[in-house]
Amino acid sequence: MFKTLFGLLLVALIFTSSLGFTVNKVKNPEFINHQVREVNLYGRLSANLPNILPDELFSSSPFAREDFADILTSAVDSQTFYAFTDKASVAYLNWLTGETTNLDFSYDLASFKVKAREKAVDRLLSKYDNLPTCNDKQIKAWGTTEGLPSCKLPSDNVRSNDIAGLLGNQVDTVLATLPNELSAKESPALVDVRQNVINVLRFVKLVWGITIAILLLYLVVWRRRAFLSLAFIFLLTGLIEAAFSLIAWDWVGRIVIDLLPSNSSPFLPLIVDVTTAVLEVLKRSLSSLSIVLLVIGAAFLLLWIFYRPRADHSSVVTTK
Repeated sequence: MFKTLFGLLLVALIFTSSLGFTVNKVKNPEFINHQVREVNLYGRLSANLPNILPDELFSSSPFAREDFADILTSAVDSQTFYAFTDKASVAYLNWLTGETTNLDFSYDLASFKVKAREKAVDRLLSKYDNLPTCNDKQIKAWGTTEGLPSCKLPSDNVRSNDIAGLLGNQVDTVLATLPNELSAKESPALVDVRQNVINVLRFVKLVWGITIAILLLYLVVWRRRAFLSLAFIFLLTGLIEAAFSLIAWDWVGRIVIDLLPSNSSPFLPLIVDVTTAVLEVLKRSLSSLSIVLLVIGAAFLLLWIFYRPRADHSSVVTTK
C-alpha cells in the first residue's frame, strides 16, 4: 500500500515537473524573441498601424493615418524593430523572473525621429509639388501652419525657396508629441506580477528537487525491485502527458486567451497571435517530454527484465 501511494506521488511529481520544465521555457528571452519573429510581428504591426495610432497625433498633423503609418514604417525597418523587442524582452523577462532587481530599460528615439522627419518632409514635398499653382488671390492667403496649402507658390515667389523648412516645422510639431526616449517603469501591478512569477518559478524548482530526491530514495529503498515500478510510473506519466498535450492543452490555451484583456484594443489580435504561437510551441515541447518519459519507462522495464532472471536464479540457489 505504501509503495503504491509512493508511486502515485511520483506520477504526480513527474507530471508537474514536466509542466514546470515546459513553462520554464517562457522565461528565456531568446525563446520569446524567436516566437515574435515566427508570427511576423513587425509585418502584422505595420499592417495594423493606421488603426493603432492615437488620435492625438492627427489633431494638427498634415498627414492622414495611412500616410503617417507609411512614414513610421519607413523610419523603422524590421531589423530596428526586432532590435528593440529583443532589448525589451531581455530587460522585462530578467526583471520579472528575479534575475535582476531593477527594471532597467530605455530606448533612445533620436535616430528614429531624424529618419521619420526626413521621410515625412519628403512625403509632404512630393504632395506639394503636385498641387496647382496659386493665383494672385490665393498667394495673399497662402500659409502652411496647418496641413498642406491648397496650392503651391510660383517659382518666382520668394517664399517658395523655403517650402521644405515651412513643411518641416509642421513635422516637428507632430514629432514633438512623441517622447525622446522609451523607458520602463515599475508599477504596483507589474510588481505584483513579478512576485507571482518568482513564486511560480520557486515552486517549479522545489518540485524538481523533491522529484529527484524521491526517485533516488525509491531506488535506494527498493533497488532492483524498483525497476518494474519505475517503469510503470514513467510509462503511465508519459501516457498522461501525451493525452494532456493532445486533448487538454487546447483547453488550457483557450483559458489563457480568455484571460487576456477583452477590450477593443487594436493590439489584442497581435497579443493573441504571439500567445497562441507560444502555447503551440509549449504543446510540442510537452509532447516531446511525454516521449522522453515513455523511453525512460521502457528503459526501466528492460532493466527489470535483464536483472529479474538473475534475482530468481539467486533465490533458487539459496533455497537449495
